[in-house]
Amino acid sequence: MASTEIRSVKLWLALVVFSASAAAQTSGAVRAGSAEPVYSVLSPIGESTVKMINMTPRPNTLAGKTVCMVSNRAFKADITLPAIGEQLKRIYPDIRVVSHTQMPIAPLPSTPDNPQTDAEKLRLALKQEACSVVITGDGGCGVCTPRATQAAVVAEKSGIPSVVVVAPAFRKQAEMTAHDQGVPSMRVAVYPGPFDLHSDSQVRENATKVVVPQVVQALTKPLAELSPNQEGALKEKKAPEVVFTGTLDEVNRYFADYQWSDGMAIIPPTVARVEEFLKYTGYARHEEIAVLPLANLRATPWNIAVNAVMAGARPEHMPVIIAAVQAIGDPAYRLTVTGGSTHSLSTFYWLNGPLARQLGIDYGQGLIAAPANAAIGRAMSLIERNIAGFRIKETQMGTFGKLQSWVLAEDEEALKNIGWEPDHVERGFDRNANTVAAASSSFMGQNVIPSTSDPKILMQILAYAITYNEAFATGMIDSPRTLLITPGTAEVLAKGGYTKKKLIEELVDTARKPTYEWTFSKVYGSYGRIFRSFEAEVERDLRDPRAAKGKLPPWYPRTPGWEEIKTMPSIARNGIRILVCGDPSRNKAQVLAGATGKAVKQVNLPANWDELMDKAGYRPLKEFVIQ
Repeated sequence: MASTEIRSVKLWLALVVFSASAAAQTSGAVRAGSAEPVYSVLSPIGESTVKMINMTPRPNTLAGKTVCMVSNRAFKADITLPAIGEQLKRIYPDIRVVSHTQMPIAPLPSTPDNPQTDAEKLRLALKQEACSVVITGDGGCGVCTPRATQAAVVAEKSGIPSVVVVAPAFRKQAEMTAHDQGVPSMRVAVYPGPFDLHSDSQVRENATKVVVPQVVQALTKPLAELSPNQEGALKEKKAPEVVFTGTLDEVNRYFADYQWSDGMAIIPPTVARVEEFLKYTGYARHEEIAVLPLANLRATPWNIAVNAVMAGARPEHMPVIIAAVQAIGDPAYRLTVTGGSTHSLSTFYWLNGPLARQLGIDYGQGLIAAPANAAIGRAMSLIERNIAGFRIKETQMGTFGKLQSWVLAEDEEALKNIGWEPDHVERGFDRNANTVAAASSSFMGQNVIPSTSDPKILMQILAYAITYNEAFATGMIDSPRTLLITPGTAEVLAKGGYTKKKLIEELVDTARKPTYEWTFSKVYGSYGRIFRSFEAEVERDLRDPRAAKGKLPPWYPRTPGWEEIKTMPSIARNGIRILVCGDPSRNKAQVLAGATGKAVKQVNLPANWDELMDKAGYRPLKEFVIQ
């Protein structure tokens, strides 16, 4: 780190110590009888953009009603929904059941700036079928539960009582998802266990004996009689701007109790600190930056700064954090899908342009753990929690948890030296533009150690890693990858004639697996999708135009008859993004499976940026431009 950056860190630490004392003086000074300062702190929650509806009263009985089934095509909904319909027909012989096969698929949750056309199709179908009540399912993961719930939300907003069928851990998510869409008291029926670990006969029996009684109660019980879980879902945690005054320990306990923090110590977000952060942005303090799903709360510089203060970020990080918020608020990022996923998809960000170098955003050894990178990453995790509304055991459903968001920068000096273009230039931005891109990954990916100076074999080992590092075992060709390559590794490839474009082309052509193996992964490693039998799927996949003979990857032996083996591609041609970063002295690559990061935003700097940064002890931005 340059001496100027070291000096700026020391200045920042001194500012933290000074501002802690100053904030104590401006927020109630010292508690009587104690030398410990107290802080008046602000709410990190965004402002809601959703209006609550008045739900339609439930019918007294289902007799004579039209019951419409809506499937999210996941977690054996093709078994549970028919079983529920058949049992209801036994109880109420005069009802009319509209099968899920006759109804549109459950839509993804819509956001104010990204309405889903599937929702409108479902709304029209509900009207056409004259549905009296709606049953939707199955919620067994962090993505499929919001999808099933959204079908119920569409029904409720159309004046039709509904119920969502979910696995036990997803009841709260269904209730909170509906609440954040404007439905105050969503009814839920709980299936006893994980759908996909039960045999088809078990699923039918449980649907008939366990789920149906709950469905009947949910659709006929008066709205006034809420369950404890539903009462909890209705509690508003949004508060006035100043929410609490107390000591440092008391502030931390208060924020942890409300799930506004990640449980680690936070910097108290006082008015004085937030005001300091707002100096580093050209936006008005309450200007809408984005509306973040699922909670559909409005992100503004004010509440963004509150979360950034809490995380321990610096005021000068604000333009980067605001651009990162814009990136995850872009429908191209698909926060609705990735944010609450059980697959533990973590958000990560990368920076391009001279601003990253001015701020000391690390692109070398240990990059994601560097102070600036870690602080910005934590700020974004808190924003996902407090403005997007993703909280564990409520709407953030990562089975094994979700890593803190992390940040890196591309090593643009190394890219210049080997003749490759930075990511933002490949996307059409000016070389000296400052950008922030967002993507997601299932944990930190697979570490690869290319141990060869042969560029062709190096490419092949990268293709091997890509092939066997899916986001999840599903045989998804459209499961994209982000490939981090150290400068030394990239140099070997570049000297061998590879550009980023040529490397991607050969990786796609090489990364293949036998069709039988691909189908095995797809059927038995499904994330909830519904398939036919393994034998039927193999037969269909062998007829797939993408299944080709004579393309066996180089890591398979060429035994007699190998030319007849059909293989499937492991990844689509637009499914790889390459970033050069990391320890330049190490032969490493990292395959991150998740989303390639179609969302990218240019950073907006205030007009007086150079003046602000000079006062903060930084060198001018122009000195970080790569000629």
